[in-house]
Amino acid sequence: MDRRKLLELYNALNETGYDNPDDLEIYTLENVIYMGVADGEIKGKAKGKAEAVLDLLNDLGTVNDSLRDRILAESDLELLRKWLKMAARAESIEEFCAAMEK
Repeated sequence: MDRRKLLELYNALNETGYDNPDDLEIYTLENVIYMGVADGEIKGKAKGKAEAVLDLLNDLGTVNDSLRDRILAESDLELLRKWLKMAARAESIEEFCAAMEK
């Protein structure tokens, strides 16, 4: 990496006039990009589990907007797995909601 060229680019983008390339702190995006992909994958899994919970609950009756929003907003995969099992065992939406609060 040519630190002097990177400093020139930094100065041009930020309209600054730094002149010591050794003062430049360089961060790569490799881990950020990986984390973004991983984060997207987790969000996709969470959405799929939330929709599966809602599918089971819809078989029991009408899911109100508040409950639907709460389930869809959840991103904790372990909690969504728990809710999926609870929804599969519940005999009513009320029973599921009571179990959620425990």
